[in-house]
Amino acid sequence: MADSEIFVSADEAGAAIRVLGKGSFSCSREIAAYGLEMVRRQVPRVIIDLAACTGMDSTFMGVLAQIASQGRVGGCMLAIANANRERREQLEELGVHRIVSFIDRDLSGLSWRVLEPADTSRLAQARTVLEAHEMLTEIDAANITRFKDVVEFIRKDIENLSE
Repeated sequence: MADSEIFVSADEAGAAIRVLGKGSFSCSREIAAYGLEMVRRQVPRVIIDLAACTGMDSTFMGVLAQIASQGRVGGCMLAIANANRERREQLEELGVHRIVSFIDRDLSGLSWRVLEPADTSRLAQARTVLEAHEMLTEIDAANITRFKDVVEFIRKDIENLSE
């Protein structure tokens, strides 16, 4: 069984992504693809619903930062909805809180559908992990030393996979 289930919803007001279970590298590729596509479509807001999120890893948080960062350039706001204290603290620890807003909102009225898996090749996953961690180092200098080894390892892995 997967660590998480991801659901999405979109209408004229924006897009929403609901995470049931753990927000981790295993679901980050499809969340990045969907969220960044919504930013490219210039939706006014992307909401990430963490009400049923049981945990987050650094790749997942880096993907949220990517969506937020690219959204800010294009006029799209990223809002983190229904995050409990632990989830907020995780986002604050890596500096993601600086580029997102937090809201509490009932999203049960949205029309949700399952988010289809994105390219799950090892190379695609590695690129997602690298891009997420590079974004974390851009938003908070403390993350440079925190993720230095991860970034170096993933770069080498991508080199090997690309040969």
